[in-house]
Amino acid sequence: MAGVTDKAFRRICKEQGADVIYTEFASVDALLHGNDQTREMISCTDFERPVVVQLFGNEPKKFVRACKIVESMGFDGIDINFGCPAYKVIKNGGGVACMRNPALVREIVQAACEAVDIPISIKIRASINARITEQERLMDKSSAFQSAPLLDKEGVGGGNITALDIVKSIQDLPVAAVMIHARSYEQAFDGVPDLEMVKAIRPYVKGVLLANGGIHTPEDAKRTLDETGADGVGIARGAWGSPWMFRLIKDYMATGKYSMPDWDQKKEIILRHARLALETKGDHGLIEMRKHLSHYMRGFSHASDMRQQLVSATSYKEIEDILYNRLFVNDR
Repeated sequence: MAGVTDKAFRRICKEQGADVIYTEFASVDALLHGNDQTREMISCTDFERPVVVQLFGNEPKKFVRACKIVESMGFDGIDINFGCPAYKVIKNGGGVACMRNPALVREIVQAACEAVDIPISIKIRASINARITEQERLMDKSSAFQSAPLLDKEGVGGGNITALDIVKSIQDLPVAAVMIHARSYEQAFDGVPDLEMVKAIRPYVKGVLLANGGIHTPEDAKRTLDETGADGVGIARGAWGSPWMFRLIKDYMATGKYSMPDWDQKKEIILRHARLALETKGDHGLIEMRKHLSHYMRGFSHASDMRQQLVSATSYKEIEDILYNRLFVNDR
């Protein structure tokens, strides 16, 4: 997740049981331009390994060069993001917009696989409308949307490009893993995940199949695995504010039960996260930590005052004092 899965949060997730860590996604253009901020953003520690760098873009030749850079930095794998629905990404033809052109997806994946020796994986969505909508075109008159075919008002004739179309187009390539967000582009991050689509692509994925989207509890994870035949699950928003979710899922899959951390345990995880943010990014890390603090407070009764204080905190000591000196009911 852009702006979320930084070094500090990745370490917390690893400590809480995550098996494979993904960096924030990086633009291939930024890497090729030698952007120091991008290199720092994706840099990792040995503790986090295995670490996969997620890249986005839409030009195969640029992916070749960017993948070589990532490999030279010592990462364990590269994930190509064909699933992000963010406007700033798709307006330039990246992310899920690539799914509208399965031939381009294949060209990018093949180029990446041939460029490096480390594993290549991809992230896709359940589907995207094959043609651009008028609403998308109106988003930005200077964007890549302007050259795309326009869907008629009723949506007839556009159809969908599905995850099945994508995996069939690359099934002969040595793709190590496919992660599918089981919602359409149009659903973004809301609505019921299409687990039938995950199940449908299973026979065409020779590598690891990971299901993603709508997994916020251990029960969600088990149901997803049981109904789809996926090899594992990818947790993103489900771990934001609940990084212990990885451990809970593992416990539930192994024993059929799990135990939520109590407030004291959560408090120590939050404070460790804040210390790591301070260590890795200095005072700015604590400012960025505010978004995490807000998510950590979800699900608590009468926590609005504490949340307001936490997102205004300017030092580690202030965060510590707020967490230790306030009492409220734990509903989670």
